[in-house]
Amino acid sequence: MVAELLDPDEAHWLQERARNVRQGFMDPKQKAAFAEFLARQPSLDEQ
Repeated sequence: MVAELLDPDEAHWLQERARNVRQGFMDPKQKAAFAEFLARQPSLDEQ
């Protein structure tokens, strides 16, 4: 197992990039539903 420490800004940037790539493969209806699902999730600070 390998662990890498990232600063919070870089981790957030990577998370956003990964989400955008995943959504790029979705049809528009599925993409909208996924965006709504993500909006309902608690932020990392709240977990």
